[in-house]
Parts: sequence; C-alpha cells; structure tokens
Amino acid sequence: MKHDFNERRENRINLARTLGKKNEKESDQLYNSASDMASVIPMGQPILVGHHSEKRDRKYREKIHDTMGKSVEKQKRAAYYAEKAETIASNDAIFSDDPEALTKLKEKLSRLQALQEFMKSANKCLRKQDKAAFLLLPSATAEIWAQLNDTSRGGYV
Repeated sequence: MKHDFNERRENRINLARTLGKKNEKESDQLYNSASDMASVIPMGQPILVGHHSEKRDRKYREKIHDTMGKSVEKQKRAAYYAEKAETIASNDAIFSDDPEALTKLKEKLSRLQALQEFMKSANKCLRKQDKAAFLLLPSATAEIWAQLNDTSRGGYV
C-alpha cells in the first residue's frame, strides 16, 4: 500500500477541527438569533391567555426555544469534533498501514521485554526483601520500593 499514512491522518485531524469550528460558528449564530428573537418580548411578559395574540405568542416562544436547543446541539457537536481531533492527534496505536509499523512494533517489543526483565528482577528482590539489590536495577527508585512493599494497598509482600 503506497498510501501516505501521515497525510491521511492529518486530513482526518483537519476535517475534525474544521467541522468543530463550523459547528461552533453555527451554534453562535443560532444563539444570537434566539437572543435577538427573545429581546422582542419584554422581560417577564406573561402569555396573555385568551388574547387574540396568544397562539402566535406561544408559537414564537416555541420557535425561540427550538432555536436555542439547536444552538446547544451544535455546541455539543462542536465539542465532540474538537475531542475527536485531539483523540486522533494523540493516538499512538500502531496501524497496519503505517509504513513505520514494523519499526514501531520492534521498539514496543524491546520496551516490553525490558519491562518484563525488570519485573522479574524486581520480584526476586521483593521475595528476598533485598532493597539494595532492587535499587541497583535500572529505573528502580525508593518510591517504587515503598509502593511495592505497602501492605495497606495490597502490595506484594
């Protein structure tokens, strides 16, 4: 597959950001429209029940409510697309169509093997309660030793 993996990824991120901005803009327009519509009705003005304008007034208030609801829906959609863009950008999964997949998989394997070796050595030290040997291990710290020996949290002792 000769597709440009990174270009497609960037296109997906840009599309999500564009849709987020578009929905944000539409939400603002709908909100302003609903606010303008509501500004016509004096604050606290009740519906005049029995008046010839009652039906029209109820319909107008319903239209204001619906417009505000659409604004909120567009705002939620904008937040969804912004979150989607961030998710795509921060995704560090290894995809099969990524041209660097083999290199990434080898690096991941070596990291996991190193972690496994560390844990095997750490378990030996924990069983013997040999703190000095544990601290000589790569990436071992006194804080990790304390956490692993903390019996109140269900440690390994």
